[in-house]
Amino acid sequence: MKINRNLKDSVFTALFSDPDLLRELYCALGGVDLPPDVPVSINTLENVMYMELEVKVININEGKNEEIVKQCKILSDYSIFISKIYSLIKTLGNKEEAVTQAVKYCHKHDILKEFLEIHGSEAHNSAPR
Repeated sequence: MKINRNLKDSVFTALFSDPDLLRELYCALGGVDLPPDVPVSINTLENVMYMELEVKVININEGKNEEIVKQCKILSDYSIFISKIYSLIKTLGNKEEAVTQAVKYCHKHDILKEFLEIHGSEAHNSAPR
């Protein structure tokens, strides 16, 4: 069984909606160091024709691109959380229960603890039934 892409997307989007965490992610991916007073934001464009688009996909699954992941604790925590869900799906065979157990595991081990206390229900709601 695979994790629903909506689950990963909704958790990732909510997690990096925080400007400080987004800055940390940007620095890790870009190999730069931005001071905390430099504002960062995500701008979404709708109804725009793109003449050129460059997309770089970085695999942040546990054990992949570790040099990037270790530069951003929150990205590392996210990778661990998603990996734990995959592992529990294999063990339990139930995606919804896997998400529940992964949230409990992360809470116990201080992985995305504050984020999951606030957004844990979103992760549950995004899990396929």
